[in-house]
Amino acid sequence: MRPGSGNATWPISNRRRSLSEHRQATRRLWFWHMAAVATLIALVVSAHALTRAKIAHGAHYAEIINIAGRQRMLSQRILYFGEKHYYYGDADSAGMLVDATDEFEAGHVWLLENAVLDGPIADYYFDPDGGNLNADSRAYIDNARALIAEAPLSPDARSLLSALAGQGETTLLDGLNEAVSLFEGLADAENDSMMRLQSIIAGFTVILLVAEVLFIFRPAARAVWSAIKRLDVAANADSLTGLANRKRLWELLDERLSDRGAAGEDLVVVNIDLDGFKAVNDSLGHPAGDALLVHVARLLETLVGDLPGADDPVIARLGGDEFVVAFCTAVGEGQSQAEKFGERILHAVRRPVDLDLGESSEPCVVGMSLGYALASESVDSLELLVANADIALYRSKRAGKNRMTRFEPYMREAAEQRHRLETQLREAVRKGEFAPFYQPQVSLKTGAITGVEVMIRWMHPERGPLTPDAFFAAASDLGLMEEIEGTVVLQALEDLAQLRDAGQGIPCIAINASLPLLGSADYVEALLSKCAVHGFAPRDLVLEISDADLLQATGTVVFDRLTKLSAAGFRVAIDGFGIGGSTLQILTSVDLTGLKLARELVTALDDSRTERMIAASVAVAGGIGLEVAAVGVETNEQVARMRALGCTAAQGRAIAEPGDAESLACFLESRRNPDILSIRSK
Repeated sequence: MRPGSGNATWPISNRRRSLSEHRQATRRLWFWHMAAVATLIALVVSAHALTRAKIAHGAHYAEIINIAGRQRMLSQRILYFGEKHYYYGDADSAGMLVDATDEFEAGHVWLLENAVLDGPIADYYFDPDGGNLNADSRAYIDNARALIAEAPLSPDARSLLSALAGQGETTLLDGLNEAVSLFEGLADAENDSMMRLQSIIAGFTVILLVAEVLFIFRPAARAVWSAIKRLDVAANADSLTGLANRKRLWELLDERLSDRGAAGEDLVVVNIDLDGFKAVNDSLGHPAGDALLVHVARLLETLVGDLPGADDPVIARLGGDEFVVAFCTAVGEGQSQAEKFGERILHAVRRPVDLDLGESSEPCVVGMSLGYALASESVDSLELLVANADIALYRSKRAGKNRMTRFEPYMREAAEQRHRLETQLREAVRKGEFAPFYQPQVSLKTGAITGVEVMIRWMHPERGPLTPDAFFAAASDLGLMEEIEGTVVLQALEDLAQLRDAGQGIPCIAINASLPLLGSADYVEALLSKCAVHGFAPRDLVLEISDADLLQATGTVVFDRLTKLSAAGFRVAIDGFGIGGSTLQILTSVDLTGLKLARELVTALDDSRTERMIAASVAVAGGIGLEVAAVGVETNEQVARMRALGCTAAQGRAIAEPGDAESLACFLESRRNPDILSIRSK
């Protein structure tokens, strides 16, 4: 390559090995980072849980200490109201004594259930050898209740009051004070234990953060800086071929476009797309596809580098099988240089190449489509220049591939029209603007109606009903035809079912089946379901596939689908017979029920060769039991001649224009008594 191309061609294996090592190091750092983060999260959650537990324990012990302290106060209230009851015996004193006793007992029971569980406090409450606070409290409660029942100033009351005074002023009061001290000590011990755990968690957190910085963040920072350096080098190159990538291409083209005027040069941009690359990937595998892309990259480098008069070339891979070649030439020589390059690359790429797959090699042949644009013929806009080359490439694809096309201004208008059409098509599908039209088919022997063909019409809000010629190609490229055809067929079956219910019988319904529709895996089941919903049998439907589509579908899953349709009871016919290239072998390989002659044959009846061709086709079809219908008959004279040539049915404007369901109903009503001598309805 010449200097200035901007293409890096360092060995792919080295880059891949470096990237592999980088990925392994990154995975290790990422693993340890995630482990550290998980540990930090666990520590934070633990610290939070410990804090909540500390608060809960603090509140719990505060309540215990409060109740234990209240027990001391209640013991003195019992003693106080006990003395008043003894000396005065009034109802208020007795009531206050009862309330104080009940509260004291309730507090004692709560402490036994919630605080006196085990450990030193349990020993203190229930120690049989020492101060048994439980027994003292129970005795105090019993004496208080006994005093309530005694009469004031009685000897028994005096004895009970003395016992209460002895307990309340000494033994019980000391025991309750000691219990409060024990509870406070337990609370302090619990608090100290949790504080120690918090300190340990905090220490581990600090240690972990330091380790994260030293052993994860610092190596990660080094790896990032190293990766940035590598990416800075690789950011401008395609990782597979070593050519310039899209980013670098735009930078270099911008430089070339800016400098071409001062240098007195022209800039040529060639867009390249491989033909059949997907088939290589599907049949030989992606390694073979990669090897082919590398081979093409090397071819481009060699051919552009040897192209005389092509200065400062740029070669880039945009992705997939798309390449761009750009070079500067003297003003006025751009077209000749581009044509020379196209001729050489098309010749070179057609040669078979053995793709090196490591342990084996595979022979491969692909094609290539090219489109080019000259900066001198475009506005000074890089985006427009590349877009023009892409439009020319699209033209090459549509024209049959394996060729180069030069951009012409009229192509942009066509491309913009197609873009508008695609936008309108998507909107039309969303709004349901596609509807069925119907054209009757009649017998050339009796004039009776033999069937109705369902035709798709786009009910364009501005242009009126449009035939598929106006949108089929674009809708197929967008993948919309399956949805459009499915919607129209469903509406047609509904319309024709209503006509049938109104007494207008139709022997058969012909619908066009395109390759996208036949390629659908559930097409047969879906069609059977639609027929069942509207009360039609499979034999009521004739599926028409065009002559050209049938030839293209040979050996594909579509043939299997046609066989499955026939087995399900549907009738299959060829539409447009005579111009698509069908052979006798194809006619016998599918279970057909009829042929429709192409309208091009009908309109060329004045040519004797065409007439003989029609006669031969009718004879062959009759020999294998097929009905033959003439499509596109415009005059009664054509009707008569097609009848004379042996056609069994006819369809066209000489009989009826395509129309909606209402038009069809009117035609059916008018045809109750057909006149074979004047086939068109008056």
